[in-house]
Amino acid sequence: MTRKSVVMRILAVVAAVILVAAGVFLAVEFYLYSNPEIELAFFEMPVDDSYFSIPVYTDYGYSIFGESRKVLNRIGEASNVGAEMTSEMLRVTKNHSLTPYELKSDVKFQDGSTVYILSGYYTDSEGNRQDYYKEWILDFILTKKITYPESYNK
Repeated sequence: MTRKSVVMRILAVVAAVILVAAGVFLAVEFYLYSNPEIELAFFEMPVDDSYFSIPVYTDYGYSIFGESRKVLNRIGEASNVGAEMTSEMLRVTKNHSLTPYELKSDVKFQDGSTVYILSGYYTDSEGNRQDYYKEWILDFILTKKITYPESYNK
């Protein structure tokens, strides 16, 4: 073997190793891009003798390219539900409620959908306790990784 052919073989092996490493890196990045780690937790707000909680998403996108448009759109839809739940909770407590009140958020999964629930009670302006229940439904499941507060006793 000539010196030139040995150098060419070494360069070919190095190039092949670089191409395989780049392929593995891109495959991992594509997976992370399409499947970021998303966690749902509940923001709690105890106030004197009252309590409320709302769902909050945390997105741990580990891809250097960010997240796919589909994932971002779904996170946006889920965040909009959280905003609607917050607005509803504020509407109920501002317009109808004296203390005490307790409005608690929850999430359940059924038939490939995510069901967000705001339930509990509030005290109306006449001092009567009123039960409350409302659902929001998304036609997809964004994450099943949920962290419940200790107060939920799940």
